[in-house]
Parts: sequence; C-alpha cells; structure tokens
Amino acid sequence: LLNTHSKKISRYEQRYRKLEKEFRDAVTYFDAFIAKHSVTDTDLLEEISRDKEYFEFSRSYLEKQIEILNTYKNLIEQKRENYISEDLPYVIFTALFFTFLVFLLVVTQRLINKRVEDEDRRFAYKNFLNIIVIVISSLLILFLFFENIIYAATLLGFLGAALIIVSKEMILNYPAWIYLQFTGFLKIGDRIKYIDQGEHCIGDIIAISPLKITMYETINHTTLTELKRAGRVLFFPTHYIFTKSIYNYTHEDMKTIFDLIEIDLCVTSNFKKAEEIALKITLNNTSKYSDLATKQYDSLKNKYQMRNFNNRSQVQFIYGNKGAMGMYIWYIAPYREVLNIRSTITKEIIEEFLKHQDIKLKME
Repeated sequence: LLNTHSKKISRYEQRYRKLEKEFRDAVTYFDAFIAKHSVTDTDLLEEISRDKEYFEFSRSYLEKQIEILNTYKNLIEQKRENYISEDLPYVIFTALFFTFLVFLLVVTQRLINKRVEDEDRRFAYKNFLNIIVIVISSLLILFLFFENIIYAATLLGFLGAALIIVSKEMILNYPAWIYLQFTGFLKIGDRIKYIDQGEHCIGDIIAISPLKITMYETINHTTLTELKRAGRVLFFPTHYIFTKSIYNYTHEDMKTIFDLIEIDLCVTSNFKKAEEIALKITLNNTSKYSDLATKQYDSLKNKYQMRNFNNRSQVQFIYGNKGAMGMYIWYIAPYREVLNIRSTITKEIIEEFLKHQDIKLKME
C-alpha cells in the first residue's frame, strides 16, 4: 500500500514538473518576444505583463505543490521504514504463531477423535478447544497491537466488572459450562430432576450449551401424580448447577434407583403375611436388577466413600395418623422403567391381598 502511494506521488510530481517547465518557457517566450520586436504599444505591453504574472504565479504554485508532494513522499518512505523495522516483525510473529496454533488445534482434535470414544465428550472437548483458541488469539492481538496496553487493560477491567454486576447470572453460565465439560457431572442422556419455584421437573438431557441446558420431560411418577402432563421441552440456565438442587438419576452411568410403593393396611391385618407376599412379588419382578445394582455400586466405591450398600428389597411398617398401618416397599428398578415396574408390582400385590381375609386394605 505504501509503495502504491509512493508511485502515485511520483507520477503527480512528474506532471507538475512538466507543467512548471512549460510555464517557465512561456515567461521566457514573452521576454524574448518583447525584446525581438521592440514592442512599444502600451496596451500590448500591459496584456503581456498580465500573462507573465499569471504564468509566474502558476509556476510558483506548482513549485509549492512539488514541495508538498516531496514532503508527503518522504513521510511515506519514513513510515515504510518504520513499518519494516518495527511492525513487520510483529506481523510475522503473529502469522507464525497463528499457523502453529491452527496446527496444534488440528493435531489435538485428531487425538481427541482417536482417544475419546464418547461422542458427547468429544464434541464438548472440541468446542472447549475452539473457545481457548479464540481467547488466546484475542489476547495476543490485544497485547501486540495496542500501544497503550495499560489503558486497554484498565478499560477492559472496568467493562468486565460492570458486565458481571449487570448480568452476573449470564456470566456464571460459562464457568458452569466449562465445569460440566471437565467433570461430566451432567451429560447428554442423563435423567435429572430439578426444582424451580416449587415445581418438580424430571426428564432427559438432550442438549448442553454455554447458556442453557435442554431437557425432554418424560412420563414418570411426578408427571403422573402432580403435573398431569409430560412431553414438554424444558430449558434452564447452565448456572443452575451452582444455584439450584439438581438430582442426577444416572450419575457415573448408574442405571438403577430405589423406588417406593406405599400401601395402607388396617391395623387388624396380618402384617407378617402381608410382608411375605409383598417381598415375594417384588423379588419376582426386580431380582434381576440386583446384580446390576451391585456392579454399579462397586464402580462408585472406586470414586466415593460408600459403605454398607444394601440392594435387597425391603418392607417397612409405620403407623399413620389416620388409624392405618403404612406398608412401605423399597425395591431396585431401572430408572427408565420405574413407572411400569411400580404399576406391575402394585397391581399384583393388591390382587394377592384381596385373596386373603386377614389382610385388609385401609380405605379413605
């Protein structure tokens, strides 16, 4: 660009010098004409004098323009020398650094593709790498090309503080998202529950982004008894993992949970027989999930201090306030089949209880 300007100035200078020569020749011609023809006519002499003054003025104007062009040309030459000696090394360093950064990014992404088998984690790691590259590139440009870096850093500090105060929840989403990428506390496919303004929301995570977590509401006991609806797509801010209570049914690839069935019996019922019937039916429907739960527990023991894990189905009795004996049946079931298994066990237990005269259900 500087070379182009310099060449353009040289062309203008050549034109001006050519015009200057023509004006100088015109003045010389007038002087020679007067001397040769011995002009004595006053009117003609005045006209020739006015023409000479015009050409002299034009010639002096062109000389000033040539001086300005020379000054501008010298300034451009000086800028070009300063650019070569001062700015060009920064540009070359920046180009080499960005080339290395892109090369490193490509190599790292290929390693992630080979080493990380989980598709969701692979996608998250790649996004995180892209963000890191953008941040490093921005900081590099800031430090290399801002002359007053202290002023720029102070300005960015004030702007950052004001932005955090005004939209702290929005800013908190990003560290929450980074935390999720590294810890796997929540991941796509997990079934979770969170409470927002007293409403319980249960569903499967279908997307995680820096600003929000997207969840598909499933059919479960909560949607059946409380919400009376399901199938909605729910969105909540990513920073909820820091500010709200979130329950993960599938942490560390857990596939089973404890579920509870409550049945009210009359106080005159045969509780021992009721317990035997309930345990038999429960074990028939859930015993195959006990081994799976034991393996999951063993994997959790490698990371957490967990002891005295009991995966057996249990029946407990507690006397209620309404003159009924509450029977509580705990059992292990896959989190995705909880509602179906609960329905099957409850139906079989009630049908069996109705066959025995000494087991009576408490009706409202």
